[in-house]
Amino acid sequence: MSEYEKLHQLLLTDHEKYLPYKFFSNDCHCANWIRCGYEIEAGSGNLDFLFLDRYAIPTLVECKLSKNKQSKSAIIGQLLEYLAYARYNWSSDYLFLTTLENHDFSLIEVKAILDMMNVTVSVDAFFHLAEFNIRNSIARLVFYIDNAPEELLHMTFCNRSVKPVI
Repeated sequence: MSEYEKLHQLLLTDHEKYLPYKFFSNDCHCANWIRCGYEIEAGSGNLDFLFLDRYAIPTLVECKLSKNKQSKSAIIGQLLEYLAYARYNWSSDYLFLTTLENHDFSLIEVKAILDMMNVTVSVDAFFHLAEFNIRNSIARLVFYIDNAPEELLHMTFCNRSVKPVI
């Protein structure tokens, strides 16, 4: 990974508001998300970011620079591969522990964040729902690219079809 790509990731780490929430659903905005992890092990590589929205729908985010030749083709396969890995390897306990470890949070802090997100189920139920969503491929795949190629700009239809289970 180049130093510029690492800076691109750090920008998103500090400024999650740059994610294109408006393409996900009507009630998605920065306050309705919890970042579960950064550089999460996902089989053949590490997923750059994992977010969960208030419905425990996972959003897998991969950062690339447009000058990276992979940004046009391999990134799509990379995210699909990460989702396939997650379906069989990420349990509710893993997601919860990753969230705790990634932020050095306590259970009380996670509960407070979920409360601010207007989550109406327990912390345990929330992460079980996240596992259910992942196992059933109910997820969003986001390509965070500094200057996205035209063909990737038209893939938002995939994310618009994601509906909450609750």
